[in-house]
Amino acid sequence: IGIRPGEKLHEFLVSKDEARQVIEYDEYFIIEPSYHTWGYEKPDGGKVVGDRFEYSSENNPWKLTKSQIIDLLNSI
Repeated sequence: IGIRPGEKLHEFLVSKDEARQVIEYDEYFIIEPSYHTWGYEKPDGGKVVGDRFEYSSENNPWKLTKSQIIDLLNSI
């Protein structure tokens, strides 16, 4: 069985269009607002990612192995 018409192979969580607004932390990303109209304060720490940054299920460095998924499911 192959991919169906319109089916995605990978999900994009942070697109290249959003990259200039993204701050990366150890375990999460913050996508800052385009316009700071309500007294937005930039959070401390983190690093600004490059303009060509993209985060998707295809390039996720934290993929679980089959045994990790089984252990996770058995724990609930």
